[in-house]
Amino acid sequence: MNKKFSLLFIISFFTAFVSAQDETYTSRRTSFSTDRFDEFSPVYYKDGLVFCTNNNTGQLVDYSSS
Repeated sequence: MNKKFSLLFIISFFTAFVSAQDETYTSRRTSFSTDRFDEFSPVYYKDGLVFCTNNNTGQLVDYSSS
């Protein structure tokens, strides 16, 4: 009886571990994107709009968060 519970626990744990893997995402450059920077389209997030880029123009004001 103990072996059955142990086996059931191992199978349940393994199934949860396998199904909890991160999803893989792919992004493609569009015709209006620049060749110099990685840019991602804006999305709604917490009552605001978020746009992602690695463009560092060296301006005095830089808004970013991590």
